[in-house]
Amino acid sequence: CGPYVVPHAFIEGWAVRTNNPPSGHVRGEGAMQVCAAYEGQMDKLAAKLGIDPAELRLRNTLSTGDILPTGQTVTCPAPVAELLQAVRDFPLPALPKDAPEDDWLLPGGPEGAGEPGAVRRGVGYGLGMVHMLGAEGTDEVSTATVRVHDGVATVICAAVETGQGFTTLARQIVQETLGVEEVHVAAVDTDQPPAGPATHGRHTWVSGGAVERAAKMVRTQLLQPLAHKFGMSTELLQIADGKITSYDGVLSTTVMEAMDGKELWATAQCRP
Repeated sequence: CGPYVVPHAFIEGWAVRTNNPPSGHVRGEGAMQVCAAYEGQMDKLAAKLGIDPAELRLRNTLSTGDILPTGQTVTCPAPVAELLQAVRDFPLPALPKDAPEDDWLLPGGPEGAGEPGAVRRGVGYGLGMVHMLGAEGTDEVSTATVRVHDGVATVICAAVETGQGFTTLARQIVQETLGVEEVHVAAVDTDQPPAGPATHGRHTWVSGGAVERAAKMVRTQLLQPLAHKFGMSTELLQIADGKITSYDGVLSTTVMEAMDGKELWATAQCRP
């Protein structure tokens, strides 16, 4: 049913066993196909009711507190109507001046289509919805350790990099939080605390959250001695480009000087 309120839903599914090899990891994981199905269903309903398709969608969008056909309650912010309205209000782009008069000659025409006679051009409105937590919110937890020594930071986390960019993200979080340029992400092994499944953008939120919390704990360890020495709160100190400065400019030192050869580390968990 997608991101729409459907109080009366009957769902029936089939599991088919074949002799085909198991499929590998593919991004998208069926969400696009399901989206095309329920959006086509909304268009058919709008046609039957004589209602503008976008208006029908706006009348039935999900919001916080609504219950999905699976029985799950939407507890997070759900700006579905706002997103659809923003898309609807956005002006459509004009055709290029040199565009052919015949729509069939425009890019993406009937060439190669299974049924050329079924190709139509128009403007469609649709919404996609996918869960961010691989276990549907059950026991979602990730653990990360951030260690800094001689100006080099190391991130230890069992989050598996499958092409979603977590390794780059972890480096960026630590660089921004601690002001160190060189950040290494340790190889993943089974001795590390679990980080959960590597589905969708989950690691950005859960594992990235664990890395951020650990980095902030190290940041506190780094700044507290300086704050105590100069009689100010750590909140009045900032780290940027490898330097630590105070709000009034009285304090200015490098991260390396502040560490003074010490090794700082912290371990944190993120459980949404």
